[in-house]
Amino acid sequence: MTYYIKNPLKSKALTSIACGVCGIMILNTCEELMPENSKGIDTSSNISEVPLFHKVEISLPEISAETRSALANISNLVSSRDLYAKEVLSDADRLGIPYSNGIQHTDHWTKFVDEVYNYQTLLEEANSHNIDWNLSEYDPQALATLIEEAENDVWKTEKAAMRDYYSSLGAEV
Repeated sequence: MTYYIKNPLKSKALTSIACGVCGIMILNTCEELMPENSKGIDTSSNISEVPLFHKVEISLPEISAETRSALANISNLVSSRDLYAKEVLSDADRLGIPYSNGIQHTDHWTKFVDEVYNYQTLLEEANSHNIDWNLSEYDPQALATLIEEAENDVWKTEKAAMRDYYSSLGAEV
């Protein structure tokens, strides 16, 4: 069993001395344990430099002109890809094509870009056939069907016009 006895006379930093025979722990202040000749001396003036155990040093490596050029080219490439992605995504928004956030960083990006360009082509064809298409609904199959029907109507009209022309000449078709 260990007993702790606190010295009531001093209230500064405590140290402990244990007696191995009786198991009594005597708590003393640091002043009591200091030799008589060092009491009252200011020890803070003896310390000239605070030791540092770890000092963080940041040093940038030397980069050759070729490496700088390569990094600039990579930066330009990434920047142009980012601008291209923003352009494609803004076209998709304008055309009402749904997509998930971050699609430009997935494996589906090239397929998505193809869908955007194919839909733009379909809209141009629809415009050339005077088909009024609502951009708020994205349905490329329905639009392709309407374009095909319009092309069939044009073909039928042209065939009827040719038939009328040849019949007016007296030729049988």
